[in-house]
Amino acid sequence: MALMDRVRDPLAGTLTVYSSSSSAVKIAESDIVSISTHGKRLDIITDGGAYELRMPLYEVVKMLHPGAFMQISRYEVINLDKVKRFDFSIAGQLQIEMKNGMSTWASRRFIPEIKSRLKENRR
Repeated sequence: MALMDRVRDPLAGTLTVYSSSSSAVKIAESDIVSISTHGKRLDIITDGGAYELRMPLYEVVKMLHPGAFMQISRYEVINLDKVKRFDFSIAGQLQIEMKNGMSTWASRRFIPEIKSRLKENRR
């Protein structure tokens, strides 16, 4: 059903965000590297720069393509297409290196779900 909505709506797969000069900009979901919360603001990192949005993270997650994005902590969502590598340490921590050089850590609570999702994608 969501796929059919995307085919019918040419703006599906885009988000309206705000640049540092507070001007509204439309960005494609595929350009998003990560989305993280900072207070009541969402910071959206793309290959082309950083933007912000005033909306709860769970609302944005509902708008994103579920196969392309994964929540890695209570405060952060990443684009799986932008991941360079997952580094599982012996201590049970997970560091995620993005293709743009950015590095982030997954919350221990989300690691089992991440492992499961990665196994599904490998098939």
